Amino acid sequence: MTDQPLGQDSDRRSEPRYPLDDNVQVIDLGNDSTLGVIMDLHSHGFMLMCPKGAEQSLTYSLKFLLPRHINGCSELALHATCLWTAESMSESEDMQWAGFAVVSVSEHAVIRLQDIVAEFGIEPKD
Repeated sequence: MTDQPLGQDSDRRSEPRYPLDDNVQVIDLGNDSTLGVIMDLHSHGFMLMCPKGAEQSLTYSLKFLLPRHINGCSELALHATCLWTAESMSESEDMQWAGFAVVSVSEHAVIRLQDIVAEFGIEPKD
């Protein structure tokens, strides 16, 4: 399995983000705990809603737990760097938003990311 760097182009923001219509939990494999839930996703990154604690500039080994099997898979492992965090405007002061860039992923995982968007993604509004 070879790792393929993602997110190296300078115009990543031009790619549409897909809000998800089901909960995809993200596990931090470094401590085997839930990091958060994906709020939107694209092939180069994702945004989480998570308890405060995601660290900006830190690269994480992660696992996505899918709510149901997609093409025989129920999880996806990848590495991603936290680019930013922001406090949530929700009633819970313990939550934050966190934006991640996928930094390496297998060719198989690239296909799985596309499958996740196809299965759970909601077409973004212009």
